[in-house]
This record gives sequence, structure tokens and C-alpha cells, in this order.
Amino acid sequence: MEGYKEKAKEIMVIGHKNPDTDSICSAICYADLKNKISGTDNYVPKRAGHLNEETHFVLNILKMYVHR
Repeated sequence: MEGYKEKAKEIMVIGHKNPDTDSICSAICYADLKNKISGTDNYVPKRAGHLNEETHFVLNILKMYVHR
């Protein structure tokens, strides 16, 4: 089973099609939680659409970026 963890591909964690701050922050937190539980870095937060101004502001303050 340990070998499987190392070979697993990137698992994208996304919210919904028109991401708001809650959706983006939830994807970031859930990906982080799953990485800690699994002991891997396979879970990656992503976004499905364009960021609104509020979400962009929050991510800038936190110095974070969520890839599309």
C-alpha cells in the first residue's frame, strides 16, 4: 500500500463552477486536511472558474494562489 501512495497522481480538490471565497477556502483547507491524513502531497486545491474581487483580495492578503 505504501508504494501506491507514492505513485498516486495529483488529486484536484475543487469547489463549484463559479468559485466564491467560501468555495476556494474550503478547497484549500480540505486539500490540506487530506494531505495530512494521507501523509502525501497528492491533494491540490484548484478552482473551476474566475475569481471574484473579494476572493482575489483574500488570497493576496494570505499570499496564496489557487491554480485553475
